Amino acid sequence: MERELAEEVTLPAGWCATPIGVLNNDRDAVGSVHFGVVYVADVPSLDVRIRETSKLSGRFARWEEVYAVYTHLESWSQLVLDSVDLFDDLTRIS
Repeated sequence: MERELAEEVTLPAGWCATPIGVLNNDRDAVGSVHFGVVYVADVPSLDVRIRETSKLSGRFARWEEVYAVYTHLESWSQLVLDSVDLFDDLTRIS
C-alpha cells in the first residue's frame, strides 16, 4: 500500500494508515478481478501533493462535497462511502 500511495502523492513525514476493512466488488468487470483493503490515513498536515499534476488533480474536501458528487464516483469509492458511517467514530479519533 505504501508503494502504491507513494506513486500517486507525496505525504508529509509522520503520516500513518490504519486498515479498517476489505473491499470486494464482483458487480463489474474491473471489480471482479480486484480485491482491496480500505485504510484510514492520518496526516500531520494538509501538505499532501499529487505527483502527476499533468494527469490528475485533487484537494481535500468536506464530506458534504464528496456526497454531492457521489453519482460521479467509481463504484469502489461509492462502496466505501456507503460504509463510512460504520467507521465514523474511528475516523474522528485521531
